[in-house]
Amino acid sequence: MKKEPTKIYILVNGTCTAGPDENLFEKLGRIGAGEIERPYSEKLGRKVTGGGTALWVKSPGGIYMIDSGDFDDRKILQKSLEKIAEQEGVDPIKSVRSIYSSHAHGDHSGNHELFPEARWMIDAKDPLFDVIYGVDVEDAGKWAGHREVFKGNRDRGIIVDRFSRYADNDHPGKPQGLRIIDTPGHDHVHKSFAVEDDEVVVINLETGEEYMAPKVVFAGDCLCDERYLKRFLGENPETAIYGNVVPLDQWAPPKDQAERDMLDRQNLESMERLVQEGRNGLLIFGHGGVYDPNS
Repeated sequence: MKKEPTKIYILVNGTCTAGPDENLFEKLGRIGAGEIERPYSEKLGRKVTGGGTALWVKSPGGIYMIDSGDFDDRKILQKSLEKIAEQEGVDPIKSVRSIYSSHAHGDHSGNHELFPEARWMIDAKDPLFDVIYGVDVEDAGKWAGHREVFKGNRDRGIIVDRFSRYADNDHPGKPQGLRIIDTPGHDHVHKSFAVEDDEVVVINLETGEEYMAPKVVFAGDCLCDERYLKRFLGENPETAIYGNVVPLDQWAPPKDQAERDMLDRQNLESMERLVQEGRNGLLIFGHGGVYDPNS
């Protein structure tokens, strides 16, 4: 009997509000002021929300997820879960054993509480995790504004005590066929993930597209979408770093030059690592769909 392949369902096809040459914060400000509208994606048949990609994986070792996406995309996620229930004949919520986070940002963990029986996995070394999702944080210091952004997630029960922290990428209980890749730069402990099997089938539930490869690499925000990848592969790879045109004082909190230089250097190294990992396989972007490097 032929072994069933690993299946990756894209619950939410992430979208990216700003391209490599755009200032995200200025663009969001103009959208908020009603000066411009959010772009419309013909492929997805909806407006670009800026939410992250969410993956539901059925492997020989069980069912798990990578990121849960943004709360603003919850209706899309729920519709996709209904499709999985029909296609796989399982409860798509209760069957999830664990959710791995590429990083702690709210647009990648905004629907975790829909999966109360799953283990929510996060890197124990994340320096911002306790500030973002801690309940009794009396003084967040320079991160106060950053913490405020995630208040909605905390109010829905996405808090520190619900997460399981792992100190090593090869920890006990890690799903079979999942490899965790250190790709710092977007933040200090950003993770990407390689899903490997004899056959890995990718089903994009938003677009209906299907793909197959022996390895699929989820880039997270190390490579937001195809625009950033193509920029990295071009003549000016440093302009592929997300937020490269944002002045230091516009970040929340403001970044100092030394920190930005360190993260930018790490980001370029991480992008190169993912390009190499993606050879002979597929890439899934943190704010985009599927890319075949060999097509």
